[in-house]
Amino acid sequence: MKVKTRIENIFCLIDFKQELEIDDRMAEEAGLEAAKNLSSYIYTHPELQTKMMIFSSGKVFLNGAKNQDEIASSFWALIRKLREIGIRIILGPHTKIEIENLLATADLHDYLPDLEIDLEKISMKQNATYEPEKFPAVFLNFFSSQVKGSAMVFKSGRILIGDVKSQEDADLVLERVIETVRY
Repeated sequence: MKVKTRIENIFCLIDFKQELEIDDRMAEEAGLEAAKNLSSYIYTHPELQTKMMIFSSGKVFLNGAKNQDEIASSFWALIRKLREIGIRIILGPHTKIEIENLLATADLHDYLPDLEIDLEKISMKQNATYEPEKFPAVFLNFFSSQVKGSAMVFKSGRILIGDVKSQEDADLVLERVIETVRY
């Protein structure tokens, strides 16, 4: 069965491997927001609404992208913004962009339309956790050599998949969720 998840959010780390000396005046000029309780600034991409938390160490956490194109657009928008305020960014093979985690969704009813979802029954499966008084979903963890990731299965059939780094990994977790709830 061919499955496909929908990516909702990608969280990635950008490391320029250089110090970024941004002061409050420069940040204000660039439209960066000071992060509360952290020595960092936040840049929000005007069209994509991705957010980037920028640290003086040269590390940047990007959140809110849905695909590689949005990561690239956000990255280059930040480079332009930093260069506008006089920050010289040196790009090269040392510059790292790594996906740390992505959140994907799916609906079990798209693959098992007649399935009545019984969270109690699913919770009896291996690697399942269910505490209905705390959260209305079963947590399934998959950490084998073939599949690494986790999923939350809700009574409605909605599935949230995390702890993965690619669409392919998310799709593999979805396949494993379908196998788990089917039997």
